[in-house]
Amino acid sequence: MLISAGPRGSAHRGALGSVQPHFEVAGRSERGAVRQRNDDYFAYYIPGDGERLAQDGALFVIADGVGSGPAGNAASAEATNVLLQEYYFSRRDAAPAARLRAAFERVSSHIFALAAENRGFHNMQTTLTALLVRGDGWWCCHVGDSKLFAIRAGHPRQVTRDHSLVREMVRWSILGQKDAERHPARHVLTKSLGIDPVVRPDSCGGRWSEGDVFLLSTDGLLDHVTAEELAGWLGMEGISAGVDHGVDVGNARGGTDNLTLLGVALRVETAEA
Repeated sequence: MLISAGPRGSAHRGALGSVQPHFEVAGRSERGAVRQRNDDYFAYYIPGDGERLAQDGALFVIADGVGSGPAGNAASAEATNVLLQEYYFSRRDAAPAARLRAAFERVSSHIFALAAENRGFHNMQTTLTALLVRGDGWWCCHVGDSKLFAIRAGHPRQVTRDHSLVREMVRWSILGQKDAERHPARHVLTKSLGIDPVVRPDSCGGRWSEGDVFLLSTDGLLDHVTAEELAGWLGMEGISAGVDHGVDVGNARGGTDNLTLLGVALRVETAEA
């Protein structure tokens, strides 16, 4: 069951019951108040068949394209949709984390080849962050500065590491955390898909618990709202309203970049007889 691979500027809602785990999902992507186009993209796939879901899991993906002209717009959509295809049509004899990583690396080569073969896609690059949930486990593959947060009991924790110039400067104690948040080079990437034929993603994972929420966000939204604010709105208003509230506030506070947020709430639900 394809829940979302839809156009930018639209909102998507979905829930899957009668299997474990149960997903409540909401996503929204907006151009913002300043940019002329939306180079962000998100999509996700939750198999409707319980056996397929148990075997392959559900995959949630977000991307932020970079490049002149249509390059960024094309890069984010292409990377997101190709990753879903590469993962779900890959051989199933490998562990899910290994399948996801292999799919990620094939997408990297694909985006690089598109940029090399098409003059209109010069400097075509994109971030890509993917969350895979299967059984009681979760896995993430990530390149760039889009972010994945795990929220437990209302407390957000960023589980991805930004591949950006300012994060490297913070890491080497050249720049303080507060200065990094407003540094003019904070969106300069040190790693992205499209820059090299093979880009190795960061990987992480763990076990989820009843009531956990995952948030995937592009960097533009977090210029205007904090992870703590987002966690609070989701906790008070629910996934759908909380996602809408976060994007609306980001626009109201300036909307200087594209704004994309994908929320995934998890709970255990006994299958119906």
